[in-house]
Amino acid sequence: MFVALMLLCMSDSSHAFNEYDKVWHFSISAVFGAASETYLHYNTKIETPQRIVYSTFLGIIPGIFKELYDDRQKDNQFDWGDMAANTGGALVGALISNYVNNKIEVRFDIKEKKATVLYQIAKF
Repeated sequence: MFVALMLLCMSDSSHAFNEYDKVWHFSISAVFGAASETYLHYNTKIETPQRIVYSTFLGIIPGIFKELYDDRQKDNQFDWGDMAANTGGALVGALISNYVNNKIEVRFDIKEKKATVLYQIAKF
């Protein structure tokens, strides 16, 4: 919903979604969204819906700083199209990370100094 609202607020020059700039914004924010979700998944007791929201917000913070920096540069401005790409990327990254993290089980055996990673494909 938030992404759709941002898309509607963009200027006409921002509608060129075939620009590599938007792909970069989406991709980098997806990494930050996924990393945030993974951290929150294993280090907090936050429930899934809230964790996705927090991860998405954390995932767009670098993009916000980048756009604020751009806004201070000569012949440049804050680009809401970039922020839409940042938000979409962070959300997709958080959702994919949540899906994968729900399928992975990590066990550590300190005495034997080993770790086991299990990936659940299907439940029987």
